[in-house]
Parts: sequence; structure tokens; C-alpha cells
Amino acid sequence: MSKGKNFSRNNAMKKRIESDFYQTPYCLTDEFVKAHLINRWEVDATIADFCSGDLAIQRVLHRYQYKTFSRDLIRTGNNFFDVDEEFEYGIMNPPFRLFNKWVEHCFKVFTKEFALLAPTTYQQGIGRFNAKGTGIFQNEDWLLSHVYTFNRYPMLSKELRKDGKIETGMQALSWYVWTKLDRKYVNYTTLSFLDIDQYVLRKKDIV
Repeated sequence: MSKGKNFSRNNAMKKRIESDFYQTPYCLTDEFVKAHLINRWEVDATIADFCSGDLAIQRVLHRYQYKTFSRDLIRTGNNFFDVDEEFEYGIMNPPFRLFNKWVEHCFKVFTKEFALLAPTTYQQGIGRFNAKGTGIFQNEDWLLSHVYTFNRYPMLSKELRKDGKIETGMQALSWYVWTKLDRKYVNYTTLSFLDIDQYVLRKKDIV
């Protein structure tokens, strides 16, 4: 039986990377910054990340002169679910298995807007949208205002290439953005697409 593409760069035994440590390819943050942050988030505001890993997201934000606050369970010993400080903005690539719980805590930590990277298929699920109105997409104070979906399937891995190129897998990813506002006046989500084809690793890039 032939082997298909993998969702993420696991090892040969098909085990997950320890602690779900998957770095965020630079291009995913860069294209999101150009599409969303530049026109909406104040440069002098501090953008927090509580699963910052090796600071891949922060490196991109710093190129655009954004201030950052980074903490991580493995690198700095800080558990996001213990955070009781408030920040205006946040950008994170959280453990996907904790996505719903992560979003719920973001509602308590952030005051203006936050963005999370997650599988595009996470638009489905009764924990996110249901008849009772209790899903994380139905919070009274926080609107899922934007979903930015990539036109290629970026493979997440523990290591990033210095040239910024990415390999592709089979899992579509999106940035999910929540905005704090009065949902009586605005109650819709904008879907946009981000082009990352130029960053895909091709044979000519392999040396």
C-alpha cells in the first residue's frame, strides 16, 4: 500500500512531536499581517502569544515594528490557562487538541482582538456552533469576525527553513480572528483567502 502525505512532520513511527511543538511557518504570519494587522492593529500595542515556542511568530511581527509579549509552557514554564492578565491583542498557534478551551480562555485574557491558527475544518463542530447558542463561534461579546484560509496546505514541523520555504501536507489551515464588539449591530464573519504558493518548496529549492 502506498503512503499518502502526512498532515504534519511526524517521525517515522507516526508519533506526534512531543508537547505538540509545531512551529508556525514565517509566511503564514507574514501574509496574515499584510492582510489584517497593518490596517487594524495599532503598532504601539503589545501583541501577546502564550504558546510562542521558538518565537517564529514574533520574528515576523518584529519586522513590522510590532511589540510582543511571549510566554510558553515549555520554554518559560507559563501555562496559558493560569494567565489572569489582560492584553489588547493576541496571535497564537495553539495545540489543536485544546482549541475550544484555548478560545474560551482568550475571551478572558484579550480585550480587543485575537487570532488563532487552526485547521480549516474547525469551522465545523457542535462545540463551536450549535442550536443552544453556546458554541465558541456564538459568544455574545466576541464575534468570529474573520477567517483567513490559505490556498495551499502548509505542513507544520519542528524546524523551519531559513529561506522561508514550506512543504505541503494534506491539512488546510486558517487564521481565525475574534473581535470584541456588540453583536447586535454586526453579526457576520468575513472569509478571505491568502496566497502562499510562492513559498512552497520545489525541486529547484532543494540543494
